[in-house]
Amino acid sequence: MFKIDFDNPLTLSVIMPKRDSINHYFEHILGISMPFYVDKISYEKEKENENEKDETHVYVEYHKALRFTSPCCKEKESQRKRVHARTWRALNMGNNQTYIHMNLPSVKCNKCGKTQVIDVPWARKSCNFTYEFEQKIVAYAEYMPNSAIAKTLEESDKVISDIMQYNTSKQD
Repeated sequence: MFKIDFDNPLTLSVIMPKRDSINHYFEHILGISMPFYVDKISYEKEKENENEKDETHVYVEYHKALRFTSPCCKEKESQRKRVHARTWRALNMGNNQTYIHMNLPSVKCNKCGKTQVIDVPWARKSCNFTYEFEQKIVAYAEYMPNSAIAKTLEESDKVISDIMQYNTSKQD
């Protein structure tokens, strides 16, 4: 059912088999939907200075047989181009920092000829955080200073400020 790597004392990896019910659970709570799916999940215990940090890494794939719609003209793509490795920070699961990893394909539009990286349903384009992570920051900002949010979510003050600036400017 799963593999535990005891050879590395700092990392405990648990790899779930493809299409396990835990994968469906992660798809549901992270907002991952067709044509994407959770391929595997790993849990790691990292030692950082004197502190140990638990992380959950969710690896997402896409159904290769499906055709993507181009982000620009909404036309069915003619061909997939190269892939781009991306990582997004999601909300913590318990005490674990959670990361989504995926190799995003780019697609060439049949109509205009542009090649663009596809969009994902859990994050905005060119952002390294999920929608839910950003929404949590905005909710915290109603009663917490940015430095307290940064400490709570274990992110830098700059990340919190940038996300707040983006989310407040789009409301203007």
